[in-house]
Amino acid sequence: MGVPFMRVAYVSTYPPTPCGIAEYTTDLIKSIKNLANLDVLVLADGVTNHDLSYKEVAIVSAFFPGKPSYGRLLKVARDYGPFDILHIQHEYGLFPPRNEFLNVLKELRRYCNALVVTLHTVYHAVRGYELVKHQKMLGELVDAIIVHSALMEYELWNQGVSLSKIHLIPHGTPLNDLAVSKEAALRELGLSELSDKFIFATVGFIRRDKGLDTLLEAFQKVRSKHSNAVLIIAGVPQDKEGIEHARELGKLAKELPALDGGNVIEVRKYLTRRELTLLIKASDLIVLPYRDDLGVFGVSGMLHVVMGCFKPVICSRTPRLVECSALIPEVTVTPNDAGELAEKMIYAIENYSEFLELCRPLFDLAVRSSWRNVARKHLMLYEKVLSSK
Repeated sequence: MGVPFMRVAYVSTYPPTPCGIAEYTTDLIKSIKNLANLDVLVLADGVTNHDLSYKEVAIVSAFFPGKPSYGRLLKVARDYGPFDILHIQHEYGLFPPRNEFLNVLKELRRYCNALVVTLHTVYHAVRGYELVKHQKMLGELVDAIIVHSALMEYELWNQGVSLSKIHLIPHGTPLNDLAVSKEAALRELGLSELSDKFIFATVGFIRRDKGLDTLLEAFQKVRSKHSNAVLIIAGVPQDKEGIEHARELGKLAKELPALDGGNVIEVRKYLTRRELTLLIKASDLIVLPYRDDLGVFGVSGMLHVVMGCFKPVICSRTPRLVECSALIPEVTVTPNDAGELAEKMIYAIENYSEFLELCRPLFDLAVRSSWRNVARKHLMLYEKVLSSK
């Protein structure tokens, strides 16, 4: 691409901080730098010391997630700016919906030619007037807003944000070409004893909204028909509530009579990228039985990781997984319905080739939303907002 030289700063969490936004920003920057000659700086969280292995770009600690105090962020932007583009990877857990954040947006404009925000979560009006007011004011203060689904796009429009500022760019997909057999992947993971099993897996942070209790109840029904099936639950609790929920899941697993003999395997760690890839490659099917809170719109990064490994999936019908339900409703289930989920899992075991073929539209979407294509769309947007100045 004939992209002019630009100085771009990203405000985001960044590895090794265990955070989906951090992984997202890493993939975006790597792909953008492969396409264009940019001078990139990350104004990162101050939670962890940032691993040198991620330093294809300069990194400066600039903010503390969840704390509405932005003096250091403004100082770093002033000291290292000005920038052509200042791009904030926004999540409400990182930047609470308070006036302090709106005020810092006004100040940050002094240190860049264009201010871009990716909203990883958009709140529906049902969440209350104050959040609607916050999102509308945010839209007025920035040059462009990136969202990942049409649900998010038109919700912002309905709240009064100009469509000319809203840009739908899909969540990026890491296309994974790791050539590894199920047996080899399991051996590297230390799970060789599962090589002759039908493996269901779910991966990601352990939280109540992941629907893991529903999955355990569904898997008990699956086991009553298919004793060769196993379930791997991989991930760590994200917070104190997640720790408590993990205890509840452990208690539930012991109470369900069919779940014994090692048919539910916990991998309780934050997986490296290789470990995550190996686990998905080793699994026969990934299950994402999420339950979304009312009025919260976003897109699942884990769905895109699974798509990029070209692995079949069962998803719940939630806004986070709307890409799946829009393309192939046949592989989706109602949230919190263990019976329906069990039926779908049993169908997948008994009709695996057909189920794999059903998922092909997701594999096509994976290619269209590859990080390279998503990076190209970002560069086109950067040029567009700068040319309008």
